[in-house]
Amino acid sequence: MDSNVILRSVLEREEIAPIEALLLMQQDRTILPEIFHVADEVNRRLNKNRVGFVKSLQVNYTNVCKLSCSFCAFARKRNDKDAYTRSIDDVIAKIADESDITEVNLQGGLNPDLPLRYYTDLLTEIRNQYANLHITAYSPVEVSFLARKGRTTYADILGKMRDAGLNMLNGTAADILNDKLRKKLSADKLRTGDWIDVIKTAHGMGIKTTATILFGHVENEIHICEHLEI
Repeated sequence: MDSNVILRSVLEREEIAPIEALLLMQQDRTILPEIFHVADEVNRRLNKNRVGFVKSLQVNYTNVCKLSCSFCAFARKRNDKDAYTRSIDDVIAKIADESDITEVNLQGGLNPDLPLRYYTDLLTEIRNQYANLHITAYSPVEVSFLARKGRTTYADILGKMRDAGLNMLNGTAADILNDKLRKKLSADKLRTGDWIDVIKTAHGMGIKTTATILFGHVENEIHICEHLEI
């Protein structure tokens, strides 16, 4: 398989297969200018010369988390001295301190002491006070955690969040979408299939999502291509 053939197929508006992506990743760095050129051309076709900017404020509402991800320096246990959970008023105050933001991004840990009501009330209060603010919040791991805790469905949790003001679900907790690696990184985190189910449920309800990738740890190029395909 020729890398030039793959890049030409991209310019012909064809999607590449994971095996083709893998081949491109395995080339030496001399191919990078060609990849940049093709990416730039595709971007120009799709977006012309339009460029968008988002002024986003990330608010960590709690750093208390029941998980023990090997790569995480953020999480704390509830009895740690520097553990915190912000009140809704504290979160609103942080937003008020910023000027001209267009988005607020809510991220936190899996705090066993926080009920679903906290998550929805937080969204509702932000929406009531900042009607035009785009709210990106939580992630599949929070949705899964709350669904298990409340013995309910992903759709039920997502529906309550959407009705409270959620615009978009965070794509964090994707890490690397391979269960063998996920078990090494965080044995008690949601599995790949669960992550996909939450995302598909969100899309089916009209909730947009993002998706992250954690790389440079125990994964290889095959794992990255699998992740991107998912």
